[in-house]
Amino acid sequence: MSAALFFHGDKVSMGKREKTKILSSYAESSRYMGMGIHFALTTLLGAGGGWWLDRSIATLPFFTLVGLLAGACAGFYHLYVKLMEIEDRERSAEK
Repeated sequence: MSAALFFHGDKVSMGKREKTKILSSYAESSRYMGMGIHFALTTLLGAGGGWWLDRSIATLPFFTLVGLLAGACAGFYHLYVKLMEIEDRERSAEK
């Protein structure tokens, strides 16, 4: 990467290829971060819905745990489906 950097006074510029490589790595990492956030939110929403239901009918730990497990399972399922889609795209791009 040092050969691709050009110094202009106090500014550093990169070649077009290096910028494209960095932007594509940001795009790929944001896809994975989005999946992680989706997993966390579905888990929290499931637990929150269970907690609300527990408070409504006074069965405190039961529906909170059920909601937590349901949210985690839903988040994991979504994560699995998205990762399989990415793997299929990568395999088809290799051919």
